[in-house]
Amino acid sequence: MNCSGVEDCDAAFNDADSAHSHSQMETPVMTKKRKLDPAYSNISVTTTGSSEAVEPMDSSYCIEHDYSSGTDLTSSQGTCTQQQTSVHEEDKYIVFRSCLWQLFSNCPVCAAPCAVIEQYKGTLLVVNQKCSNSRCHFTHRWDSQPFVGSIPAGNVLLSAAILFNGASHRKTLKLLRSLGLVVISESTYLLHARSYLQPTIYKVWSEEQKALIEELAVKPGGMVLGGDGRADSPGHSARFGSYTTMELRLNKVIDIQLVQSNEVGGSYHMELEGLKRSVGMLWKHDLEPSVIISDRHASIQKWIQDKLPDTQHFYDVWHVAKGVTKKMEQLANQKGCELVREWIRSVSNHMYYCAASSAGESGDMVVAKWKSVAWHMQNIHAGHDDPLFDQCTHPPLDSNNQRKWLEPNTKACEKLIDILLNKRLWSDVKKLSSLQQTSSVEDFHSLVIQAYEAAL
Repeated sequence: MNCSGVEDCDAAFNDADSAHSHSQMETPVMTKKRKLDPAYSNISVTTTGSSEAVEPMDSSYCIEHDYSSGTDLTSSQGTCTQQQTSVHEEDKYIVFRSCLWQLFSNCPVCAAPCAVIEQYKGTLLVVNQKCSNSRCHFTHRWDSQPFVGSIPAGNVLLSAAILFNGASHRKTLKLLRSLGLVVISESTYLLHARSYLQPTIYKVWSEEQKALIEELAVKPGGMVLGGDGRADSPGHSARFGSYTTMELRLNKVIDIQLVQSNEVGGSYHMELEGLKRSVGMLWKHDLEPSVIISDRHASIQKWIQDKLPDTQHFYDVWHVAKGVTKKMEQLANQKGCELVREWIRSVSNHMYYCAASSAGESGDMVVAKWKSVAWHMQNIHAGHDDPLFDQCTHPPLDSNNQRKWLEPNTKACEKLIDILLNKRLWSDVKKLSSLQQTSSVEDFHSLVIQAYEAAL
């Protein structure tokens, strides 16, 4: 989500206040003071006597009411021109104080010097200009940015830019201050995030999720879901976990469920609970997945068999291949088995080949292809023991091939065959997904982690 997403926050708040009033070119002496949001309580900004006081924590603030609909911000003094674009789309500039003050140093009516009083409200600069000529009654108030409800637009847009881009507010504000820019405080950012921006994010997400569910309800072929969990710490000591389900054909996230370990009796059960909640959400909309692709979580497999008997369950190839390559690496560290390391990548690639080349074929065919790698590594390419796939499909190898083949009956060969032809592994290979994988879910989790680390 980028900063333009803030235009959707109208559902997060109540109806907006009327547009902020600006003073006229020639005004009476300013006497009434405006009540400020608590984030700006240390600043006093004067307004004309006609302005209404705004209560602290004004709930009417809404980016949607950013005067893009043509609300007249033009006063006779020309404080703000009428906005034809939304405030978040309008260009902003860095202006130096010495250059800006040239505009206010002299009276535009009689050219006499003017008294200039400046006041700040986060990124907002308010300039009150008064002619020093006793016979000229010119006074003028100028705001450096429009208001959204009761809040300067630049302040909340800065907060939105930080949050929506996953940046660290401390680092960003420190960077801007080192440039000499006048910016909001950390407490102001946190107030904006809690009161306005996070409700906006939730509203946008809810609308997107609703539209996606409506699309899936009429999409032929049912839903092909990929799911995976992510914990706040590795191992079995995690306290919080999130489970993401994605429609893999559309490559869109359908649901994210947050689970706390003490809700389910331990971190091991958080992933299953996340899947249950996501499927429960689909059930509420009379939807049921046709295919679920996940890792080899044993409790997930059993739950799908019991609760979703009409749903096909497949394993992501990467998760299965990772388990095999890890065992091969351990074997390669043993004395006399160093040659196994030369075959790790080839075995992993072969597992992907078994899955990708077996669309529409039985699980027994996938296993037959998988078993052939044990013969291939011994430089035996025909006459394999499984009639479903009794020879390699690659072209004849060059007699000068320098590949380091495994010698039959050696320690390395025998131990590696025990790993590859393990019957429990065969049951996993049978369920390898041939079309879709959960790599998109993994990529999404990686993006979340990067954004979290950047915000620290």
